[in-house]
Amino acid sequence: MRWMYFFVLVVFLFPLAAATVSLDNSSIDGEYFDESSLTGWVNLSFQNEDIDLELVSKFDDVVKDKIRVVDFLENNSLSFTCNPIDCENNYVASGGEASKSVSLADDKKIYGFKLSGNGIDISDFSFDLESSAGSSCENQLAVDLLDDGVVDWINDQYVFESCGEKIGSSCYGSEFNIEVVVSQAPYCEKIEIPVSPSIKVNTGIKKTGGSYSFGDLKAYLYDTHKKLGECDLSNPGSGGSLCFIEYAVNKKDDYFVCVSLREGFESENYRIPANTLKACGFQGDPVVLPQLTTSYDIRVTPQKYAPVGSLSFDEVVFSNQNDVDLKSYLEEYLQEKYSSNCVEGCVIPVSFSGGEEISQIVTLDNLDIQYDILGGSGLSEDKFYEISETPAKFSTDELNFDFEKMEFKIPSLGGDYLFSLYGGVSKILDKSISVAYSVEQPISDLGQIYPSEVAIAYPTTFVVFTNPSLDILGASFEWDFGDGSGKVITNTNRVNHTYVVSGDYSLNVSLVGTSVKNSFDIRADVPKKAINDTLSEYNERIARIESQLSLFPESYQGVFDDVIVLDDVKEAVSGFESDYELYLEDEDTLDSDYVELITQILTYEVPISIQQSKVTNSDFIFDIDLISLDDVYTLFGDDDWENEEATKREIVKWFLEDIDGEVKHSVWTIYYPKKQEDVLTEFSVEISPSSGLDYSGYFVIDDSEDYLLFDGEYEFADGNNGETGIHIDFSGESSVIFAKQGVSGLFDDLTFYLVPEMSVVGVDNQDEDGEGGGWGMGWLIFFGAVVLLLIVFFVGYLFLEKWYENNYEKFLFKNRADLYNLMNFIRNARRKRLSDKEIVKNLRKTKWKKEQVDYALKKFEGKKIEMLKLPFFRGRKKKGLRKRRRL
Repeated sequence: MRWMYFFVLVVFLFPLAAATVSLDNSSIDGEYFDESSLTGWVNLSFQNEDIDLELVSKFDDVVKDKIRVVDFLENNSLSFTCNPIDCENNYVASGGEASKSVSLADDKKIYGFKLSGNGIDISDFSFDLESSAGSSCENQLAVDLLDDGVVDWINDQYVFESCGEKIGSSCYGSEFNIEVVVSQAPYCEKIEIPVSPSIKVNTGIKKTGGSYSFGDLKAYLYDTHKKLGECDLSNPGSGGSLCFIEYAVNKKDDYFVCVSLREGFESENYRIPANTLKACGFQGDPVVLPQLTTSYDIRVTPQKYAPVGSLSFDEVVFSNQNDVDLKSYLEEYLQEKYSSNCVEGCVIPVSFSGGEEISQIVTLDNLDIQYDILGGSGLSEDKFYEISETPAKFSTDELNFDFEKMEFKIPSLGGDYLFSLYGGVSKILDKSISVAYSVEQPISDLGQIYPSEVAIAYPTTFVVFTNPSLDILGASFEWDFGDGSGKVITNTNRVNHTYVVSGDYSLNVSLVGTSVKNSFDIRADVPKKAINDTLSEYNERIARIESQLSLFPESYQGVFDDVIVLDDVKEAVSGFESDYELYLEDEDTLDSDYVELITQILTYEVPISIQQSKVTNSDFIFDIDLISLDDVYTLFGDDDWENEEATKREIVKWFLEDIDGEVKHSVWTIYYPKKQEDVLTEFSVEISPSSGLDYSGYFVIDDSEDYLLFDGEYEFADGNNGETGIHIDFSGESSVIFAKQGVSGLFDDLTFYLVPEMSVVGVDNQDEDGEGGGWGMGWLIFFGAVVLLLIVFFVGYLFLEKWYENNYEKFLFKNRADLYNLMNFIRNARRKRLSDKEIVKNLRKTKWKKEQVDYALKKFEGKKIEMLKLPFFRGRKKKGLRKRRRL
């Protein structure tokens, strides 16, 4: 039997063998068995393409993967050039003017300066700036020289006006339970401070005696690296002690605000309230980050920004807020972006940004840039230009792009696809590929997980879906969530888990005590982003389904429409998008609101794809028992035959000698995140007659045309008695493609066969064995003395004959597919010109029983398979059949 199993496996899996198709500049594998990535390569070159150009993989015009070309080149150490050479956006200058006035609100405006020449050496740079913005709790203006996202100057002037209430640490508000003596070792409180030009430090320090000298008490501002500023605290009074630290906080963050005695001053006359039950502060050096142990009575108040007014943006102003001199800063930029080659002009951009709640007029004038170039000196520039940005361009020589390195995934579901490679929106190449996992493509024992996208900090119920054939009664499931939380064992196929950190995780599920296991990708995200990503994925699914539906014939589409109801799906997703937009616009929206919305979204089932879930390719197996000449007469009116059994044997002989046929059997399935729904079964029958045939015939399907769906135009039979007939022209190749709603097995639930015109297989009108029908009466007369014994014998015979007719085949072949596999083997062996003796010998080696082999050979040849006929029954039955037909 092992040899037979191996043979059957080879026969069925032969279409899946890998094959490589070589093109002029590419080689892409066309067949895939269990790979996950496209394999092959393509040689490409690029000239002056946008820096963000992507290579896009599509299957049946649905986007699967994308990769930025430049990222791939960098990751694989492949050479390319950019213009500009830093591969960042290029700036184009236009409309130079000596003065510019711009209305600035919550936006950004970009201007620039244009220098020309080679080897530029800047000697002086300045321009005047004036803003109409008044004092504000929000910074009014930021200048980003080079427009690189790094702010080079903001208004750092302040006025003695507080913005908002005093700000304490997260521990503030609790009662202080002790007072500690202020010493030279500072007491520090960790406080989140907003952006501000200066802060007022408010402390609860009390003086218990002695005199006060200005400077005895100090306040400091630290980040985690260094001291940022300090001030001298005032003489403590009933409201404590305060001072102003002149340091512009340009980033909202946690800072340490500290108080101590000045260095070298000793006193026990100053105390500060503290709370030992709360830990937002410490005593010690903030730079070494001591452990938080205590909370102190220290708060801050942000101060207002002073009006911007007028200023000259020059070396002095720039250096005050940056750690580099202006001249070196600009020349380094010209070198990195243009290699200091500005013969065709180099642009230095500068952007101006305003506060969210501030409207102002910003005026720029008196630009003065002095510079020298190779071969010339004393050049100047005094104009401000409007600036527009264009993407950088890149170019390469011909390079090899490996699809596996690009990690272009193939579709996970089996079927035939058209792979297309795009460069942006331009198609580069097409390649037909075939994806299959096995002959029948069984569902994985642990096939799907739901959900695959979850919100962090929210308990989620995960369900793993199992193959229906897998017995999980009493089984235990082991879950490893991939987040270090440990393994969990459950007695059902579901489990609750909460991911607390956003990220991508591998959820591993296994059936305890077995080798059954699978790994699933889980995305955990903050609810807001998870909603956006999920809705984007839903819209991609809808576009994919629409594209796939458009490829089906119209007769199929209605069946899918009834199952999916795509208009309802679109309406539901649109409703989710509207709710999400309302939440984003409402400042009072809570995280719990987003969690509730993402739960509703994930609960709603949007189909992922329509694919072939089960595919079988087989030779057209001809079964004599399928032929009904009465149906041929009903459908086509062709009754040019007399002897039914002999005619059917001639039809089988005709088929074996003159017809080659193949059948592709496919089940089309809609895949959802947590289920799959089989919608229809398609049969594609390819008919290849021998050359020289000049007649027609009939294709008969054992089901009514009312229940079948056809792909194409066919000449249907006029008659209809619950079967469907199609006229076939045997003078050339032809095909019949049809489908039936639901799942139908091949050569089992739905049967079909071919017959030629009856005149082609004419048979003389005689009994099957060429004998008359009088044997039965002669035997009865001869054995009249034992009539009772014969009655018992004949009753037993009739019972055995009936059993033989209905059950003998099932007795030999418990699985009918074994019979068809055996007949398929015989068909291929006959094509190799093996004799029946050799066929029997080979099959007997594989432990097929002789009775099974003999039965399959007779059935393949169309011979009548029945018990030994007693003459009486043979004649009576035949005459009865012919008589009924003539009614």
